Amino acid sequence: MAAVGLAAMAAFAWLVAAPAVQTLTVLLFLRGFTDGYSNAAVAFGLNPGSLLGLAIIAVAGARIALEPHPKGMLPSALLSLAVVVWTFVAYGRFGLDQSIIREVVRSTSLIAIGLVAVNHRGTLTPSRLATVVVIVAIGPVLFTLFEAASNWQALASDGFRTRGTLAHANSAAMFFSIAAVAAAWRGAFDNGGRRYILALGLFIVAIVTTKSMGGLGQVVVGLVLLGVMTRGGRRAGVAVSLVAVLLVVFFIVDPLGLSRFGEISQTNLSATQWSEANNSLDWRIVNTRAFLSEWWDASPLMGLGFGATADLVQPLGFQTHSEPLRVLVETGLLGALITAAALFAFVNKIVLRWRTSGGNAFYATMLAMLAGLAVHGLVTHVTETTAPMVLVVVYLAAGMTFHLDAPATEASTPEPSRPGAPHRSPLSTSTQYR
Repeated sequence: MAAVGLAAMAAFAWLVAAPAVQTLTVLLFLRGFTDGYSNAAVAFGLNPGSLLGLAIIAVAGARIALEPHPKGMLPSALLSLAVVVWTFVAYGRFGLDQSIIREVVRSTSLIAIGLVAVNHRGTLTPSRLATVVVIVAIGPVLFTLFEAASNWQALASDGFRTRGTLAHANSAAMFFSIAAVAAAWRGAFDNGGRRYILALGLFIVAIVTTKSMGGLGQVVVGLVLLGVMTRGGRRAGVAVSLVAVLLVVFFIVDPLGLSRFGEISQTNLSATQWSEANNSLDWRIVNTRAFLSEWWDASPLMGLGFGATADLVQPLGFQTHSEPLRVLVETGLLGALITAAALFAFVNKIVLRWRTSGGNAFYATMLAMLAGLAVHGLVTHVTETTAPMVLVVVYLAAGMTFHLDAPATEASTPEPSRPGAPHRSPLSTSTQYR
């Protein structure tokens, strides 16, 4: 036991003292590989996911304490205030329930790892950030593909869905969709090479095996938006968008029997009871009506409180499976308006960065990830899926610290090289900030 304690202390000290890029890589790796076991009970109502969340909070707290001029403190304080306010709403209604404690720890850990990413001290660049995202997703994607190959008959003939090391098939699809956008940018627009295009292919195949309709929408919207918004490298943009279109065609034609598009033709929009639901869309309609009834009867203005839908309020025994619905039920009209305003301001800031940089493709990846999550959020409670959220929080938080120049275009003529100066490809944007 003493040896374990000493090892834990040494690991903690290393995570605090190591460069941010190394700390983030380790924490993201652990989160992705342990997500499938994150709900197992340990002690005091906590699970492995909560324990890892507490570790992230402790590491972030120690790193920020050592920062002479820490960044991102105001946004973190405002987010923490929102967590506190709506936790008290939940406490007043349900008491100090274990599920509420777990949600507070989980959300606080997301804020904490965002702080670590913001205060990276220059150890992260856009290229290195995207590489970290791809690297931490390679292990889970290989596990997912092995799971698909080992269970191919069940995958093609019944309701079996892959998830690899992630907690759920939808979480896996979300995780790989985020990584797919990073890999597409790194390979097609940042001179990352063929290995990133190969990684993109692996992520897409893994998303197909999860049978996640939300994941399909997420990766398609993300790749199309990345291709359309990239002003430098038009051919690469067209190629990335074409990949997304071909993915949709593949799902519709469904040559391998993996698609769930056939369910849509049986949709019963008038379903009001579980017994009337023919597919997952019908079930979501019934579930939404049940949650809205609970919310309206309880507290339309402030909602049921933070984390209430995780375990405490589930009319049909399941979570909301819709991010707008979750926000509305837990935080009420007031919280939904605040969330919408904050999200609008954040997206507007990224768009401004994209415009002032002349359409730099890196900012397009940030918008593509957010747009993809917004689409997936219509059918999944995306912010409750911790591993994908950790991944995207790190990417967005670190991404906002970069101030990038306009990319080169295909039509531009390279300046004459000075003796000994590095060659710059007319399609490359990486030489500006690597």
